[in-house]
Amino acid sequence: MLPYVNIGSTILYDGTISTSPSIANFACVNSTNLVGNIGYFKITQPGTMWIVSTPSSGPSFTRRIGQAIQGADCNILRDGFVHFYKLAIPQPGETLAVSYRVATPSVARFASPTEGQQGGSGAPAVSQWVGHVAHPPARSSVDCENACQAVLNFSSSPAAVWKGEYSYYNLQNQQDIWPGDALDFSSASAGLDASVIVRLVTIRSTSSCPEVLGYTVQFANEWAEALALKLTDTISPDVILPAAPKLTLGDYLANLNALQVTSITKTAITVNANIAAPVNGGFEVRSRDYTFGAAAHEDLVLRSPAPNFTITRSADEEQFYIRMYDGSTPPIYSRLSSAIFTNVATS
Repeated sequence: MLPYVNIGSTILYDGTISTSPSIANFACVNSTNLVGNIGYFKITQPGTMWIVSTPSSGPSFTRRIGQAIQGADCNILRDGFVHFYKLAIPQPGETLAVSYRVATPSVARFASPTEGQQGGSGAPAVSQWVGHVAHPPARSSVDCENACQAVLNFSSSPAAVWKGEYSYYNLQNQQDIWPGDALDFSSASAGLDASVIVRLVTIRSTSSCPEVLGYTVQFANEWAEALALKLTDTISPDVILPAAPKLTLGDYLANLNALQVTSITKTAITVNANIAAPVNGGFEVRSRDYTFGAAAHEDLVLRSPAPNFTITRSADEEQFYIRMYDGSTPPIYSRLSSAIFTNVATS
């Protein structure tokens, strides 16, 4: 039984699991040593928050989120505040640890691994573009990275861009050609081997008998005129671009989803990442997000080669962002940060 619960209930399991099955099978159990009955069974998803209480004396326990009639301790209001029921109000000296996930705009930043003069004389050796993926929808940072890679493919490789038109008469070919048809061009002497898509077909009648039609076919491939990828020059004002661009897809370490604050005092926060550090790597703590890197900016708090480390406190309300890094040059980091926000008096 947990303390501060409004109605009696039995906790079968208190903790987290790394994975869960997508499908669960429920069946009757035939047992000679089973006593009891089940009135009903219900699985709920109260939200993306997880609250753990640590009394001044005693072990930590998980706070249950839901309605008071269900025996819950607290509920999450629409404005994000945590409301405790009368019989479950935290006691003096009790510490609350709230874990949660938040949604932010998906963003990615990529750079070509090779820099050089593109185009004619006077063109800049390095150019950049910032925009929004309008179609298909980029629902995650991975989608944004794939879009970045596609843009780099056709922007940094002029040899891959094929666009043009050709004209012919239907003297030998009596079959019409339509926009959307695929054309294959192959010429060993010209070094041409590309597949393109017909974009526009113009037909002219020569007023002859039998009828002779003149066709002008305009074609392009995805690198020249994208059909599947639609981009705009607008970008959300609250998007923060990563400080350092990536050079290859999938170049990330694991996120610190199991990171845990094991204790907090007036002067320090003890953290356990619950994962082994990479070879010649460790864990980097900063006071701001999206500035992770080898440079030691003013927001760098510490780098620890061990998963257990201590952060020194200096104010009542503080925020820290943590990612794992390896021994590469430049180092590879976790894709997303784990954040710690504190509101505990230091005096």
